[in-house]
Parts: sequence; C-alpha cells; structure tokens
Amino acid sequence: MGILLRGLLGIFGILCQNDFLVSADPINGTLDTPIRVVHCPFNISVNLAANISFIELTYSTLTSAKPLFSKIKATCFVRVPFRFSPVDYVSTKQLEYEGTFQEKDGSGEIETKVAWAEAVSQGSGSSGPVRFSSVQVSHTASRVVAKNPTTVLGLPCTYEAPSAVWLNVHTTFNPSTSGFGTNGVLVQRLRLRWHGTCDVTFPMCDILDNTGQPHLNCANTTWTG
Repeated sequence: MGILLRGLLGIFGILCQNDFLVSADPINGTLDTPIRVVHCPFNISVNLAANISFIELTYSTLTSAKPLFSKIKATCFVRVPFRFSPVDYVSTKQLEYEGTFQEKDGSGEIETKVAWAEAVSQGSGSSGPVRFSSVQVSHTASRVVAKNPTTVLGLPCTYEAPSAVWLNVHTTFNPSTSGFGTNGVLVQRLRLRWHGTCDVTFPMCDILDNTGQPHLNCANTTWTG
C-alpha cells in the first residue's frame, strides 16, 4: 500500500510541475461562426472532423458553371474561427486535396499559405504564414498531398480553455491555359498536429517564411512556443 501511495504521489508531483495540462489530442473542438470569406470567386463550406484531426474546406463551382482553374489566377482567403480544449500547441501538419471534375483530361496547379492567430479577445499572438508546396490536381489523381519542406510553425498555447484561435487560409488557383474544373468540387483538408506540450522549440534556420527563405540572422538561435 505504501509503495502504491508513493507511486501515485510521484505521478501527481510530475503533473503539478505544469500549471496547465496538455494532451496529444484535444478533448473538445468546435468551429465558431461566422466563417469569414474575405475573397473567393467560388462557393466555400468548412467542416471540422469529428475526431478533431483536420479542418476541411470545400471549394465548389456547381452553381456557377465556372471552372476552378481558368486563364486568370483565382485567390481565396478564408478565416476559420476555431476553439479547442485542453490547452495545446497546434500546427498544420500537411494539406490534402481531393477533387471531382467533369473533364476527362487536364489539370490545375494550386498552392496554399496558412497562418494561425489568436482571436482578438485573447491576445495578439500569431505565426506564419507558412507556405506549402504547390501541387497539381487532375481528374486522375484521387488524392494529392502538399507538405512544407521544413518545420511548420503553429500557434503557441493561449493558456485559456477553450483556446480561441483563427486559422487563416490563403489559396491560389494558378492560371490554366485550357481551363479545368468546370462544375468542379475541390476538397482541401488541413491535417492538424497536436504536439501534446506547450514547450515547443525549433531551430530558427529550420523555419521558412512564405517566400521559402529562413529567418534573418537565424544561426545558433531557437524559437520557443
């Protein structure tokens, strides 16, 4: 009995070393309203996975009969308000694209930048934007994955539960000479990484900005979340 009690007290002591407990996966997560579409020529809907592993944006032209990829570049900026608990450091692990197009051939290039920010009521912390690699989507590819070539910055812990944050998503549909994606639907899935700790440290030179360049004077320095 004494050994068991000492073991339990030891575990309790370890947990109490941090004022805020975090876990590798959130217990609760919800999308706030309204979802702010600053600019986009397409219809957009946003959903959160039931297990809180990804946020999904769906771009559609079904009601406009316009292509997703035309001779003119199209850009979409969407701000997704998001709450979760318990406190944790969250980042975007990778992007996945899945499309449904009526064309029997063709493709289009798409690229995305992602930035996290605290909701105004909780502070002014932010990170990014982080630029993910551009990818080609086509009628033949069921799923395309885009990754950042280096460390992906997320949002430092807000130490408020539930944490209220904004996920800012800037997506560019690059010009296509032939046009592609008429009456199309493109699903953009942002895979979330829950780090399970608020003490996250990255070498500064591993962090690239949205131009693909490392932080200035990054040698022998670290970034701590």
